[in-house]
Amino acid sequence: MTEKRFLPVMVAMTLSLTGCIGAGSPITSLAVGVNPPRAQEFVDEGLRSRDHSVPAIVQMHGCGGVSSRSYDWKDRFVAVGFHVMILDSHSSRFGGNTCSGTNGGPTTLHRAGDAYGALDHLAAQSHIDPDRIYAIGWSEGGITVGLVASPTMLRFYDREVHANQFAGVIAVYPHCRSWIDNAPQVTPTLAVVASEDDWASPGECVDHVETNQHRSPLQVHVIEGATHSFDLFRSDTGRPFGARNYLGYRLVPNVAATNELERVVMDFLGLPN
Repeated sequence: MTEKRFLPVMVAMTLSLTGCIGAGSPITSLAVGVNPPRAQEFVDEGLRSRDHSVPAIVQMHGCGGVSSRSYDWKDRFVAVGFHVMILDSHSSRFGGNTCSGTNGGPTTLHRAGDAYGALDHLAAQSHIDPDRIYAIGWSEGGITVGLVASPTMLRFYDREVHANQFAGVIAVYPHCRSWIDNAPQVTPTLAVVASEDDWASPGECVDHVETNQHRSPLQVHVIEGATHSFDLFRSDTGRPFGARNYLGYRLVPNVAATNELERVVMDFLGLPN
């Protein structure tokens, strides 16, 4: 019973409270030459109407686009008082997913511009605390949030001074080698990796921390016995997922691993769990 608590309880709690703001609205991206991404925003209307600022979090999807996982995590974050933005970098630019690497679509450079645009959009809202805006990304989205926390990307988008900054970023089963060695973090960063991930090697993150502890505020948490996409439980049509192979990689939904991920994420955000 305890292991399955997050699935029904969080959904039931937030459906009656959550207001959806500007569903599918375009958000200005700092990336040039591309269509703007679209975003859905969610907040507990009771918190929004009170006379104090709330924290916010930007969700960056993986190569498959916005999925049921996006909405599961939206429910968790809204339930603990966050304004949530689900940022969609695909639908206004590319109809399918980019997982095979052959279908085109926005680059991580474009998606970093999306994230900064989302940050500026949220920081301008009166009910949001601009000093408590976070980003979380899964897989390719994890690469993106790792990049936006780096001085390399901050310089590229001219955001080193006099610009809004993320309070922290969370990369969930990212490909660490894509960003971590050449872009030491300047923003508090949590990378959560899965020990049995054969798509994004957990060793890339672990090895970096062991040899570069002095270089960046990066934490790595390893979830034992989990594969890539362990917190994706169903298709967009509601069909439950079991253990499966996708593009040659093993993906196994794992309730215990998802509960552990929830605990470490909430701890990183400074929230009780």
